[in-house]
Amino acid sequence: MSTIVFNCLVKPEEAGKLAEAFSAKLSEFARAGRVEDVQVQLEEGLADEQLVSQWEKENPDESLGDRQVYKYVLRLQMRGGSLNELAMDLSELLTPRADLPPDPVLREFDEMLEAVATYPWNVAVFR
Repeated sequence: MSTIVFNCLVKPEEAGKLAEAFSAKLSEFARAGRVEDVQVQLEEGLADEQLVSQWEKENPDESLGDRQVYKYVLRLQMRGGSLNELAMDLSELLTPRADLPPDPVLREFDEMLEAVATYPWNVAVFR
C-alpha cells in the first residue's frame, strides 16, 4: 500500500471539507481504475514556517488568521500509473491549475504565471 501525505495550511473550519474533497477525488480515480483500497485520514500537523512564509508572501493583504497545519494522510493501492503523478493531480485541490500559454518563449516565465495556492502545502510520497 502506498501513502501520500499532504501538509497544508488550512483554516480549522475548512480542514474536514478538504479531507472530503480528497476522498471525492480519490473516489473518481478509483472509478477510473487508477487506485483501490483508499483511506483518507486527517491529523493535526506540526507548525511549518515554510508554509506560513508562503502564505504571507502570496497573500500580503490577508492575515494568517487561525490557519494551522493539517496533515492529510492518503493510503491507497495503485492499479497503474505513477504515484507522483497522482499526487500532482490531487494537488489541484490545493493550488488551482494555471492557464499557461502554448508559446515556448512565454513559457520561459512560468513562475510568473503560477496560481496562488488556496492552501499552501508540501507533499511526501511513500511506496
